[in-house]
Amino acid sequence: RNRFVSFYGNVMYTFNNRYDITGSIRWDLSDLFGSNKKYLYRPLWSIGAAWTISNEKFMYNITWLDRLRVRATYGINGNVARGISPYLVAEYQLNSITGEQYGSVTTPPNASLRWEKTEVTNFGIDFDILKHRLGGSFQYYHRSSTDLLSTVDSDPTYGFASMMLNVGAMTNRGVEVELRGTPVRWGDLTWTAGLTFAYNKNKITKLNKKPTNASTLLSVGGLQEGYAYNSMYSYRFSRIDEHGETVIFNEKGEEVTLDNVNSVDAVHYSGVTQAPYTGAIFTTVGYKGLELSLNFVYNAGHKMRKRIADPNLGWLGGPDCLAYDGYANSWKQAGDELKPGVTPRVSYNYEEDTFYRNDHWRYNDAQVVSAS
Repeated sequence: RNRFVSFYGNVMYTFNNRYDITGSIRWDLSDLFGSNKKYLYRPLWSIGAAWTISNEKFMYNITWLDRLRVRATYGINGNVARGISPYLVAEYQLNSITGEQYGSVTTPPNASLRWEKTEVTNFGIDFDILKHRLGGSFQYYHRSSTDLLSTVDSDPTYGFASMMLNVGAMTNRGVEVELRGTPVRWGDLTWTAGLTFAYNKNKITKLNKKPTNASTLLSVGGLQEGYAYNSMYSYRFSRIDEHGETVIFNEKGEEVTLDNVNSVDAVHYSGVTQAPYTGAIFTTVGYKGLELSLNFVYNAGHKMRKRIADPNLGWLGGPDCLAYDGYANSWKQAGDELKPGVTPRVSYNYEEDTFYRNDHWRYNDAQVVSAS
C-alpha cells in the first residue's frame, strides 16, 4: 500500500474567440519516491497555445472554410514504477525442511528513486470545410524521456550484482493524421467515412548496461543503445551444407555450423516487432437513429519470425513439433541441400554436439518475414 498527496491546477484563457492559452501544474508527494529531497518536489507541468485563424476578419470572405486552427503544447509528464521501492524490501517465507522462517532481500534501497520524466512537444492543425462535410487534423509530436529505470551493474560488495536506477533515456517522434467526411446528408439518411494514420519511431539514447552476448539480443526484448526499444536481431544465414546442417556467419564473417556463436557482433538488426505504421478506416450509415458501422484496422512496417520446424527434436517437444511447417522439405540425403526451400535435417533423438542446431536455424535472418 502506498500514500500520495497531490496538488494540481489548471488555467485557460480565450481572447476574442481567437487566441487560447492553457496551462497546468501538478505536485506529487509519495512514499514511492526516494529520500533524496531534490527529487521529492519536482512539479509536472504543461503550457499550450492555439490560434483559430478562421475567426480572423481577413478570413471572413473564404466561405468554404469553416474552421482552421493551429496549436502547440509543451510539457513535462512523469511516471513512477510501483515495482521498485526506495526502501530495502525483503520477503519472508517458511523453510520447507526446518519449518523456520527466513527472509531474503528482493530489492535494494534506492534513495535517488524518482519520476521517469518525459518532455512532450506537440504541433497540430485542425480544419473543417464545405459546411463541415470534410474535416481532419494533423499532429506532430516529439517525446524525450529521461531518468528511465534501467538495470545497471553494481559493486558486488553491496550484496547485489545489479540494480534498477533512473539512468535510461529514449526518444519517440511521429505524426498522426485524421480525415473524416460526410458524403451523404439527405433527410434522415447520413453516411460518414474517414481514416486515421499514425507513424512512430523510437530510439534508445542512453543505456548503461550493454548486451554482453548474442543470446540477450536474439530473444525478443534485448535492448541496445542507438536502436528501437522493440528491435529484433538475428544471425546471418549462409546456407544448408552437405550434411544437412545450418550454416551461419560468426562475428568474423566465417561460416560455422555447430559452434556456439555468442558474440554480440555475430548478430545484426532485423527490424522492429511493433508496427511503426498504424491506422484505421471507418464508415457509418445512419437512418432515423439507427446506425451501422464498419471499422478496419491496419498495422504495417514490423517484422516477425516464422513459426518453423526445429531440426533437433531431441532437445524440444519431440514428435509433437512435427505439426510445424518445414519438415516436409527437410534435408534427407546428400544433394538435397541444392533444392530450393530445403530445411535442415531432422534428428529425433539426442545427439552429441548438436545443442546449438535449433538456435542457428530459428534465429537466423532467413526466418524473418514481414508481419504486416
